[in-house]
Amino acid sequence: MIDLFQLYEKVCGSVNTQQGGHIRPHRNFVDWANDVSIELFEEYVAVAGKNQQITDYLSPFQKSANVIVNPVSGAMYDFVKFPQDYDHFSSARVYYDSRLKGCAKPELDLLDGKTGQKCESPYRDEDDLIRQEQEAEEGLNEVPITKVGNQRWGSLLKHRTMAPTPESPKATNMDGGLRIAPKGLGIIVLDYYRKPAPATFEYTITNPGDIDEYLQYKEADSKKLEWSSILINEFINRIGKKYGKYIRESFVYETSEKDRNVTI
Repeated sequence: MIDLFQLYEKVCGSVNTQQGGHIRPHRNFVDWANDVSIELFEEYVAVAGKNQQITDYLSPFQKSANVIVNPVSGAMYDFVKFPQDYDHFSSARVYYDSRLKGCAKPELDLLDGKTGQKCESPYRDEDDLIRQEQEAEEGLNEVPITKVGNQRWGSLLKHRTMAPTPESPKATNMDGGLRIAPKGLGIIVLDYYRKPAPATFEYTITNPGDIDEYLQYKEADSKKLEWSSILINEFINRIGKKYGKYIRESFVYETSEKDRNVTI
């Protein structure tokens, strides 16, 4: 994780605040840090599948869960709702053995396919699940679910050779979740990205107004950036650019205000 106070000191040193002006940690700085966090997240998610290093950077935000597939009556597909903290799709797969398809992974949360919330398994208790996994350990398989665009979905369902099968399931986006075919998969394992949690910078001012006034960072009450400390220079550079823009905009605003108040 990236410590906010360490990042704050490095940013102040990098942009020379003695000349440009004070950076308010609880407003300007933490807002910029959180803005950069979301910017990086969106940029990295867009290329995660093509770059292993970027995928590693995103690891704090990747989650996996068992999701119960919700049957859809009269349709050629079933449906699962995304988890409540879902933001971007990573991958999906079916975990099963030769006798029992749609197994849950015991170490992952189980989510309701209708609500996206945690629930208890409607199929069997946890002890039975573990026993069956142990019995079929050598025969367990994970089959990837291929995600396709909506424009291909209708024709794909009826395709002679590419139609979804238990050995080659397919999915597409639909109203906050996924359509999944073939029907009856039971439970899928969904990998997804959640958004970075906002960081907070809590502090007090010691000896306010005195020549020895200084900022006392309250680490226990603050929340760090969830990104790897490897990326601290990326944050310094991006926050520095936001600071530079802020200083220029403030100068332009103050100059225009002075010109407006000039009497002729």
